[in-house]
Amino acid sequence: MSESNTTPTSQRFLDAIALTPTEPERSDHAFFATTQYVPWPKAYGGDMVAQSAAAAMATVGDDRTLHSLHSSFLRPVDVESVVRYEVEVVRDGRGYSTRQVRAYQHDKLAFLSTASFQVPEGGPEFSVSLPDVPSPEELPRAADVLRDVSSDAAEYWSHGRSFDQRHIPAPLFVRNDGSDTPHVGLWVRAFDTLPDDANTHQLAIAYVCDYSILEPSLRALGLHWSS
Repeated sequence: MSESNTTPTSQRFLDAIALTPTEPERSDHAFFATTQYVPWPKAYGGDMVAQSAAAAMATVGDDRTLHSLHSSFLRPVDVESVVRYEVEVVRDGRGYSTRQVRAYQHDKLAFLSTASFQVPEGGPEFSVSLPDVPSPEELPRAADVLRDVSSDAAEYWSHGRSFDQRHIPAPLFVRNDGSDTPHVGLWVRAFDTLPDDANTHQLAIAYVCDYSILEPSLRALGLHWSS
């Protein structure tokens, strides 16, 4: 399948986190969600991370927010296909809630996550200074880096991931610039303005995290995504 729409949009992310409630079969709550197009045989892992977080969020009160999420990928999931998320209410306490989410496809367990929620409370605060890195305006877009590369993967990396991502140092789409430092900096911004609520922005971070999670290792090994 070739992705023909070259207008950057964040709709793919919003479609990914759209849930359909259904009757649970194995746990306390259940939802359907659909994985989104990628130009590879199996679905993007961030779909499952964000969808499982969205399913867990849908089962807790508005007084608490997600503060940790641990995920395990057990089986590959089909592209543009329905996944069933079953949510177990592990515990609801006065200040914390815990959920376990199991994702099924073809009646097989494909993904597992545990989410913890906390009622916000006051406490000491601190901040870390921004590292000395180029601003996003100084860095090329993926579309600029891949302007002369013709492939479904390049088109997807350029326009189809819902977020503009600018890498420090250079991205690893089709080449490695020779730096073997196992570290990657990333500026990320949604192509479109997202709904102004905390859950959506947390889900955006969960969704985008899997795009670059392997890049420090690729850089250290002198590899790139097209290797």
